[in-house]
Amino acid sequence: TTSSEMISELNDTVWAINPRNDNMEVILQRMESFAKPLLSAQGIQFTLQYDPHISELNLEMEKRKNFYSVFKEAVNNVVKYAEATRMDVSLRQKGHYLLMHIQDDGKGFDLSKTSEGYKSSDVFGGGNGLKNMQQRAEDMKGTLHMQSEPGKGTRVELEFPIP
Repeated sequence: TTSSEMISELNDTVWAINPRNDNMEVILQRMESFAKPLLSAQGIQFTLQYDPHISELNLEMEKRKNFYSVFKEAVNNVVKYAEATRMDVSLRQKGHYLLMHIQDDGKGFDLSKTSEGYKSSDVFGGGNGLKNMQQRAEDMKGTLHMQSEPGKGTRVELEFPIP
């Protein structure tokens, strides 16, 4: 498992530094090719909706890597912990900001039981996924908001500036 995760991280890094992948259309394709088979294997429906002009945007390397990593972590959390039947992702541009909303219909969790705001040690088996998502948002000069309640699913909202 550790080896697979390291290989996946290395592949993501190589992909992120390739300037041919600056275009959002390529990023959207990578998001779908990661999420669809993983979620489908767990019987989780997946939708990815975005404003048509989003595919024409370009993201610099660091933002591209962080944006994709936040998405990937959210997908992994749904697969591993949410017990969800669906995951919906939407992207839209608001002025000079890109907004990503991720919603699942899973079991949710009590955010007050996470230490340090988004650290997931009490919720997700000792991992740092939520903390890492928060850090990636900050690295993009953006914000990450999470809403979750037991029995009501989880919503992740990422907002960050774009050129």
